[in-house]
Amino acid sequence: MVADKDQPLELPALDIKADNFQVRQANMGKLELMAVPDGRDWKLERLHITSPEATLHIEGIWQGWLTQPRTMVNVRLDVNDIGKFLVRMGQPEGVRRGTAKLEGPLAWNGNPSELDYATLSGNFVLEASKGQFIKLDPGIGKLLGVLSLQSLPRRLSLDFRDIFTEGLAFDEIVGTVKVNRGIANTENFRIQGPAVRIQMTGDVDLARETQKLRVKVFPSMSDSLSVAGALIGGPIAGIATFVAQKLLKDPIDKIAAYEYDITGTWADPQVAKVESSPGRNAIVPGSERSD
Repeated sequence: MVADKDQPLELPALDIKADNFQVRQANMGKLELMAVPDGRDWKLERLHITSPEATLHIEGIWQGWLTQPRTMVNVRLDVNDIGKFLVRMGQPEGVRRGTAKLEGPLAWNGNPSELDYATLSGNFVLEASKGQFIKLDPGIGKLLGVLSLQSLPRRLSLDFRDIFTEGLAFDEIVGTVKVNRGIANTENFRIQGPAVRIQMTGDVDLARETQKLRVKVFPSMSDSLSVAGALIGGPIAGIATFVAQKLLKDPIDKIAAYEYDITGTWADPQVAKVESSPGRNAIVPGSERSD
């Protein structure tokens, strides 16, 4: 017997706890779920998953769970070991050490446990610190292989190519991302490392696993140049050089910037160097994007 669609559907309240919660083959950790009925939907008051490597907190609405399910939630993910968390999720250990936080509203067609990239929309902020990308084959590392910029060394004419080949170390990663039906766009994704600064803008297709990114690589040479100035021109000259560079937002770094377009698939990224034109690098911070 099929229930009348106009007939009120009485959903039970949910209060579930599990010491081991699995999604497909991945053991996600400990689960705590509290949900109350809201018409034909469930209001997720608390969906909390904890493991030694991370904590995931979700709250929101699970709509039309019986017919056309859609999930609309606020997500907060705190990771205390990125590499071990990736392994727990069934992914290669693409990062050594590192902490991370991801937070923002997201929505997709389907159930909370079935993230559908083709319909994913929303926005989030990503922050990470003190880690190192591990050398991975792009076909295995997928998007992580693109973010680690391991496809760049063949295009680099600088002596710091080993920074990417052996695994990019980072002090901080910060970026805001907007997602519209599986297309993730960023205007200010930044990676700060001990020897290099990187800026990314562009789009990533999460469902098709492709990208169209503009990447700028800034060798972090300002401080060493300031020290050299102090040794050559004396302490006053060195300090003056350092202060001038910081006030002008590191113009020496911008002169030395290298710019690339990364397209193609995650498994086979295509890298093309963007040729500089006169005055191209004399840009105002915050307006670095070139179309």
